[in-house]
Amino acid sequence: MISLQMNNNPEAAVIVAGDFNHVELKAVFPKFHRYINFPMRDNNTLDQVYCNIPGAYKAVAARHLGMSDHISVNLIPVPKKPAVTCLNDYRPVALTPVIMKGCSLHTALTHLHLPNTYVRMLFVDFSSAFNTVILGQAGTEAPQPGTALISPCAIGSGTSSPTGLRCDCSAIHSTNTIVKFADDTTIVGLISDNDETHYREEIQHLTQWCSNNNLVLNTSKTKEVIVDYRRSRRTEHAPLLIHGEAVERVNNIKFLGIHITSDLTWFMNTAHLVKKAQQRNVLDSPLSS
Repeated sequence: MISLQMNNNPEAAVIVAGDFNHVELKAVFPKFHRYINFPMRDNNTLDQVYCNIPGAYKAVAARHLGMSDHISVNLIPVPKKPAVTCLNDYRPVALTPVIMKGCSLHTALTHLHLPNTYVRMLFVDFSSAFNTVILGQAGTEAPQPGTALISPCAIGSGTSSPTGLRCDCSAIHSTNTIVKFADDTTIVGLISDNDETHYREEIQHLTQWCSNNNLVLNTSKTKEVIVDYRRSRRTEHAPLLIHGEAVERVNNIKFLGIHITSDLTWFMNTAHLVKKAQQRNVLDSPLSS
């Protein structure tokens, strides 16, 4: 699949990210640059990021999170210029996560301006996606308008689709948007007049696609956030079922580093950033005598 992406888009930037405990991608694709070159736990590198464009990121070891037994890794975009003044000073491939975040929120907010509307966002969790997906089986069809789904193992930033991305699974309804970065997958359903038919059909379609491509959808870890600004509604939102199991509905979730809440405000995300900055200030400050 990666070969097809590169052949169809020879000038595109391709990123491959995930758990590569049993795979050495560089042995198969020697032109790919490996970003993480240091151990994360003992002598093992648990996660890896490859790209066919060297120098787009700089991997830096960071403190472990909580009681985790392995360190964290920060991927820092490397600018094209010594002095950064705007986003154009970075390579487009380095800003892909920013595009993914903005795509979901902008789509939702635009729809919520219309009368009698709400949004359902499904944050899908896969079980060991990079260890189970059949790499040579998925196709490379271009997504339909309104779709920003990237393939489970690669990101193609060519210009063959309206989003500048290529993928092998597309939204079947224009009222839905599928956003993907590596194995983080989100389905944004734009609901009007309480009609959730297209949204639920989209979930069934993705579930079938996962089955066809040997991906295990973990319903117990999959979460849903509903954004509904209407002051009065006649009925409660019906639960979403996947494989007969109800998906847990939450009021907030962390998506690609951003805390998204059911009211789409920035209070929680801002509070998290402030707390993180305060912790770093304490760690960085010299010890008093």
